[in-house]
Amino acid sequence: MTFSKSTAPPDPGRTTLRRLNRREYANTVRDLLGIDFDPTEKFPDDEVGYGFDNISDVLTMSPLLIERYLDAAETVSRRVIKVTPPAPSVRYALGRYLSPRGNMEDVPFRLLDPTAEEPDIAGPLTTSGSYLKLSQKADFCFRATLYAESVGDEPVKVALFVSGADLKDASSEAELARLMGSDRSVLKAAKVLKIFEITARTAGEKQTIKFFIHGDSAIQRAGIAVVRPPTGRTTAVLHVEHLSSEGPLHTLPASHLALLASSPQKTEAEQHIEVISRLVRRAFR
Repeated sequence: MTFSKSTAPPDPGRTTLRRLNRREYANTVRDLLGIDFDPTEKFPDDEVGYGFDNISDVLTMSPLLIERYLDAAETVSRRVIKVTPPAPSVRYALGRYLSPRGNMEDVPFRLLDPTAEEPDIAGPLTTSGSYLKLSQKADFCFRATLYAESVGDEPVKVALFVSGADLKDASSEAELARLMGSDRSVLKAAKVLKIFEITARTAGEKQTIKFFIHGDSAIQRAGIAVVRPPTGRTTAVLHVEHLSSEGPLHTLPASHLALLASSPQKTEAEQHIEVISRLVRRAFR
């Protein structure tokens, strides 16, 4: 069959392969990898045709732009995936700065005597949750470094606790009644994390106790208290060097965890395939 020029099927010509402009590239990388920065800052300006910057015929691929693409790829990969994540930060609340505030002398250990009349040493000793960064929704390690002064050889029991008006799963009144200290107000809406046995008796053999906790915005204080001894036994005196928190314990960026998540029961090769396949499926348009 012959066609005249007037009856021939329309020929639109070749379709030019269109690249992403700067805005489209930045949005695509953001949605794909979860980055929070603009990787196109050093890209040359996109060409404009008829008032638009997304027309394929005017969006050229200059050597400079190709170099910028390579630079952006390296920058994105370094920021999205951390080969050596930073160590968790550690924050200390020295004993002399704990509440209730005692004397501010430069002493290495703070006295905690729950039977004393002076409120600054009667305890429980606490520090604010904001100082220890326990308000973040992340995993932390809460520590106390101390030793106990006791008449007998029996282990001295102490409790690590957190408190807050809106704290969920607070300990019962019976549990909190076991903790000693003249200021009971700090134990309202408190949660005992764990009770420890302190065997250290001198500063030279000081002991560190710790508990892993998931941060909660309801936590207002974190502290330490002496557990009431059995009837007839002398109450121990604590010497607290500091309370501290380490965390967040997981310092990898969310983008790293999301991109490299894989099934633990698979082999290493199968995990690689799973990670790459998931990324390629999302990246394909």
